[in-house]
Amino acid sequence: MHIDIGHSQHDSRRVEDLAEWLAADQLDLLAQVEAQLRAVHHTMRRIEQLRAPRSRATPTLSEKERGSVIRGLSDEITKLNDHLVTQAECCHNMLRTIGQMQQRLTGLQHHHDTATDERRQGE
Repeated sequence: MHIDIGHSQHDSRRVEDLAEWLAADQLDLLAQVEAQLRAVHHTMRRIEQLRAPRSRATPTLSEKERGSVIRGLSDEITKLNDHLVTQAECCHNMLRTIGQMQQRLTGLQHHHDTATDERRQGE
């Protein structure tokens, strides 16, 4: 989509500034996506640890061994929950960044519409 913004120096600078903010927001979003991928990876590792046979409290274990396995599972569940909290925070941050980008685009569109209206009135 081509946006024809006015020819004044101020208009050009405003568009450039908004474009810089959008580029910075996009880099921020990329970093957040990478953080989310790391959190998902850690979560998957935690889930795999829960699925591993050594994590199971089978009837063949002694009471002491079973207690140790159950405590280990409890720790793994706590760590898994921590990772899910991290994932939720990443998602929230990504949504906030996308919202900021949408606001900037709305501002850019408003600026474009105003400049177009002013040019039309001047003709």
